[in-house]
Amino acid sequence: MDQKARPGSYIASLDGIRAIAVLIVFVFHSAPHFRLPGGMGAIPGGFGVTIFFFLSGYLITTLLRQEFDASGKLSIRNFYIRRAYRILPPLYIFLFVLFAIQVFRGLPVDPTALASQIFQWSNYYVIFNGDSKLMPATVVTWSLAVEEHFYLVYPVLMAVLMRRFSARQIAALLVAFCVAILVWRCVLVMGMGIGVRYTYMATDTRLDAIAFGALAGFYMNPVLDESARRMTERQSVPWFVLGLLLVLASFGVRNETFRETFRYSVQGLALWPLFFCAIKFAHLGLFSWLNTRLMRWLGTISYTFYLIHWSVLSFFGSVIQTRWVAIACGLVGTAALAQLMYVSVERPLATMRKRRHGTPPSPSIAVSQPV
Repeated sequence: MDQKARPGSYIASLDGIRAIAVLIVFVFHSAPHFRLPGGMGAIPGGFGVTIFFFLSGYLITTLLRQEFDASGKLSIRNFYIRRAYRILPPLYIFLFVLFAIQVFRGLPVDPTALASQIFQWSNYYVIFNGDSKLMPATVVTWSLAVEEHFYLVYPVLMAVLMRRFSARQIAALLVAFCVAILVWRCVLVMGMGIGVRYTYMATDTRLDAIAFGALAGFYMNPVLDESARRMTERQSVPWFVLGLLLVLASFGVRNETFRETFRYSVQGLALWPLFFCAIKFAHLGLFSWLNTRLMRWLGTISYTFYLIHWSVLSFFGSVIQTRWVAIACGLVGTAALAQLMYVSVERPLATMRKRRHGTPPSPSIAVSQPV
């Protein structure tokens, strides 16, 4: 690696970005039929998931680069321990509680569907079998499966590549990978007539969203790279505007072929300068609100918030007739339960992991664990 990573104390704006992502998904599931004139969906729910993917790729890459520059190697064991402690307990508690509710109500639970969620292949299960046999409102686990597939391979691959290539060379490989995924989506959609469910949920068609985040971690990383630190606010303006325009274009083009092929690539490119500016210029008024106490808190609990929000919304929707009251109760209830999970499960497990395994996260990632 030719660019030394220097750890910081906290990566600004990322918890706020995560909060935005989870709120986009929440609002989408709260009002799925809300359309703008002309039939365009008003809430880009899928974009919230794409933000999560990009953020995960960026954070994991930053963490791995810091570890490699500090020790000259990567501990694959410690990486998987961190992931297991962080990801699995809230997921399994969530699934167990819903399983217990289903059994108590005398409702069936399909063992294959449940196994797909436990063992992280629910995205492909839903693609080929639909979501009717999943426990109600648990289809959101498909995105966790995509991320877990990424976590399974990426650190091993980086342990090899970081010893042999510079950050810029690895970035070039990631560009090639993103292009390959785009070509694969085009083949599936244009050549084979594969439908929306596959291109939206399959690991082999969505990994580029995470890879774009990894690319941002290797090239012009505002936390680690001197070249990024030298960029001024004035120099960043055109790139920020370009990112915004690309996001708007990805929403505005309604052609289905574009939406299932190029849209994800356009959004990955758009998020790169937006993340860069939000992190590097966090002190500016345009981004400082991302670092308020409320946004950082919501970002901290966003993992469990994402897991349970649809279930909580469904519950209040079934017992409260007034839609907006049900949504408000769903928001408060989801946040309360997510906070409970954080203080009773996630935070104690983080302390236990550090005590038993000696695998504390890098200082600059401590408050911004990926989901």
